[in-house]
Amino acid sequence: MLVVIFGVTISALSSSGSSESSADNTESVNTTDNSGSAEQGSEDNNNSSSVPSDLSWIVGTWRVDADANTTILLQIGDGRAICQSTITNGGQPDTSIGTYYIQGDVIHATFNDMGGLVTTYPINRSDQTIEAGDGLSFYKVR
Repeated sequence: MLVVIFGVTISALSSSGSSESSADNTESVNTTDNSGSAEQGSEDNNNSSSVPSDLSWIVGTWRVDADANTTILLQIGDGRAICQSTITNGGQPDTSIGTYYIQGDVIHATFNDMGGLVTTYPINRSDQTIEAGDGLSFYKVR
């Protein structure tokens, strides 16, 4: 856990330093995705460290009950940091920390401690929900 926290801190510090050193830098901290999908979204709000103002409502903690025994909490931060905690059968949450970018009303998240797993979450602006897949939606809890 300390290694993950240390890695996130170093990543955050290096990304803030690199954005100050070059105004043309469109590469984000999401380059851990080897498929190159992060670079596809580099022109859409990816050179900023904050969520676009019209999507500021997505920052917070979102919940979906995936099945009778599993609850997933998606925590979206303002510094392109994302955390996903899964709680099963009332146990302790397993936490994954990663980064994300928004492109075309879709959150593209890369979870670093899940082997670089990349997940997409479509954003529904009309009812302010985030699609979790299989017809399920995340609902904001705070």
